[in-house]
Amino acid sequence: MPQAICLAPDMAIVEAARRILQSQLENIELSARSIQSNNPETRIEGIHDMRVSIRRSFSALECFSPWLSRKW
Repeated sequence: MPQAICLAPDMAIVEAARRILQSQLENIELSARSIQSNNPETRIEGIHDMRVSIRRSFSALECFSPWLSRKW
């Protein structure tokens, strides 16, 4: 189960973006393990969770793009 992301009102925007994106990457990695399961229901749930994390990652990148460097 994904852990809560700890953000603070006085946190730098770039740091908040990093934490959010790191959390989504961890969720994608967990989902990848679920997809390798022998249980079909676990695989389906893993695929769904991965799609959600990828969509959230793209949304975060879009929201934070004005503050992120183009040189990754």
